[in-house]
Amino acid sequence: MDPRASWNEADAQTDILDEMDEQLQHPGPRLPEQAVGWLCGDAQRTVLIHGRPRLIDPVSFGDQGHDMAVCDEDSGRVPHRSVDVVVVDRLPDDLTTLARMLRPGGQLVLLHTVRDHRIPWARKLDKEVGATHDEEPAGALVLSPHFGFVDRESFRHWQPVNTTTLTALLSHELADDPHQASKIAAAMALYADYGRGADGMQLPWVTTCYRAAVVESVWETPHALDPEPDREAERTEQHRRNVADLPGEPTIPLAPADSKAAADSDDLLLIDFR
Repeated sequence: MDPRASWNEADAQTDILDEMDEQLQHPGPRLPEQAVGWLCGDAQRTVLIHGRPRLIDPVSFGDQGHDMAVCDEDSGRVPHRSVDVVVVDRLPDDLTTLARMLRPGGQLVLLHTVRDHRIPWARKLDKEVGATHDEEPAGALVLSPHFGFVDRESFRHWQPVNTTTLTALLSHELADDPHQASKIAAAMALYADYGRGADGMQLPWVTTCYRAAVVESVWETPHALDPEPDREAERTEQHRRNVADLPGEPTIPLAPADSKAAADSDDLLLIDFR
């Protein structure tokens, strides 16, 4: 037997165990790289995960190189204007506190994650656990005077699960449900019917991302962290340079010698010194 094959199998087994341990610590699905890029742009950001997201692993932002911190509902310790992006999976009743955390141009991000009902087993799983979804999760953000226009984009992704990680995910998701035990039992019976056992299954998700820039003044239009270039200013500057590059000295306007005539006339005497 080739010893390299044994090493490869051992490495693969180690990777699987490491991934399982990580999923037990953060049961929610990873946010796709494309979604993190859409929310934060290309530059490194200071990202604050506010609250305790149930259906998204907050480490997704740290994996993409952003400075990430997690804060529970107690926001008093977060300095004003100290972060670029605040991430929530549920909007609090008062958005003023979140707005004060953001630097000028900073963004509030709302993640709304649901199982993809186009896949039958995900639809059946939601039925077993009695999952319900908010039809207008960003309604309060749209109406808030503290934030500007709300952008929206959806991303579909998959999460590998087995009996252990699916149980951990549902326990996390149903943490406040008084019928948690019976719902998890029904969900695991559904999983067992598919006969995949330790091989696991792929759980499909759809995460709809909402982002809005903080308004610094009710009279000002909010600007994004990565503003679009000012095309008009660029054209004006180019025109100024073109005029400056013309040959010869500039024409100098002089006022008429007779001040009374100057008062009666709108014309100025132009003397060309070229």
